[in-house]
Amino acid sequence: MQSSSSAQRAMGGGSSGMLQLNAARKRDSHVQSLKSRLRMNMNAIVENYESILLRTKVDASTDATGTTGLGSFVQAEQDTFEMSVRAANIVHACENLTRMVSEIKQLLILGDFCWLAQVTSTNCEDLQRRRMDLDRVSLRLRDKLAGDLYAIEEECGGGDGNGSAIAVAPAAIAEPNRTKATPMSTALMTNPS
Repeated sequence: MQSSSSAQRAMGGGSSGMLQLNAARKRDSHVQSLKSRLRMNMNAIVENYESILLRTKVDASTDATGTTGLGSFVQAEQDTFEMSVRAANIVHACENLTRMVSEIKQLLILGDFCWLAQVTSTNCEDLQRRRMDLDRVSLRLRDKLAGDLYAIEEECGGGDGNGSAIAVAPAAIAEPNRTKATPMSTALMTNPS
């Protein structure tokens, strides 16, 4: 069911849809391979651990002196060797699992382009919203500064008859790049005389 839903998601238009379908099939087969490797490694760990536990069990076939057909030292060495081999098998299976985890992480990070596209579009929308807010604030500050500048010009140079000491043209103040430009009032920025 999962493979068919991912195949339906991958369907696009033309050759790109076919490429996406092939990529989805390849990813699904890779996931199935990972599942079988996981089962195999987990079975190896359980089987070797059970064998170690069986080896540590005291055998009921020993006689009163505690010996079996082999000498006690030989039996102890054989048990120790088998436990070492089983422990090495467990370590090897655990290392395989660790490699699989890193492979899965790599597959998820590098192979999940839908997630990357979603994160990128979300970040882009957030940055657009933030830019619009900053543009709104900068326009408000620009209008306020233009009004304050006009008021200062009125107080400083308004009574001498020759006009303002500072002339500000509307084009001198740069407009920020945005889709909707609100024109600034030219009456606030020009000389009243």
